[in-house]
Amino acid sequence: MACRIIFGPAYTNYDHALTALNLPRLSNKHREALLKLGRSLLRHSRLRLLPPATPRLVHTTHHNNVLMPTRATRTDHHAFLEAGAEVLVCGSYQASVSGFQQHLSTTREEALALIGRSATLALDAVQEFEKGERGDHPKVVAGSVGPYGACQADGSEYTGSYIPSMTQSDLMTWHRPRLEALAGAGLRVVALETLPALSEALALLGLLREFPDLKAWVTFSCKVGGSGGGSGLMCMVIIVVTVVVMFIFCTCF
Repeated sequence: MACRIIFGPAYTNYDHALTALNLPRLSNKHREALLKLGRSLLRHSRLRLLPPATPRLVHTTHHNNVLMPTRATRTDHHAFLEAGAEVLVCGSYQASVSGFQQHLSTTREEALALIGRSATLALDAVQEFEKGERGDHPKVVAGSVGPYGACQADGSEYTGSYIPSMTQSDLMTWHRPRLEALAGAGLRVVALETLPALSEALALLGLLREFPDLKAWVTFSCKVGGSGGGSGLMCMVIIVVTVVVMFIFCTCF
């Protein structure tokens, strides 16, 4: 049943679908690309600097008492590009206006600027990389948008324990400034990552209608026997018929 829902009624099982759609070749190419990327990263000199061996490698941008390691972040992006990455995901997964205000005493404007800065660092890295004519085709930069739970530092991005106490309107209000900051920085793709419940995915997809230039991919956190708010398969089916997204993935644990 799952195979027919995902691939279409003409396919009776996964082996048939993989053969008919020529997916083994695609899967092999994907595996080869991942191996190449992983080996390149393991050989990269940047590994010697985790954690940074010297503070001279970290240049910072000040927003009152907020520090952002701009050079170190750009260097990490370059490491992935040099290893063959075609997509960069900026460091905004756990960034939120309320989080910066609560824990770092920023203003709302400073918090938005920091979220946007995570995008411009990745965009700048791509621009610098492509100036050297080392890229054979354009790279993609995606803004990472983690769930509400990821910004609470309590593991609830995996359990969805906050979902019963928040409406879709609450979730849209909380996520909206994050999308505004990333879109305002020039991004055209966002990664809606490790969402623990369908309701949060639908809230974010509803927000995307306010940003017609943004495309997205969606990933879910799914736990076997869990009570997150809908099975991964059902979430994928509902999203596919709700709005067109680039990709849908599930992270199972």
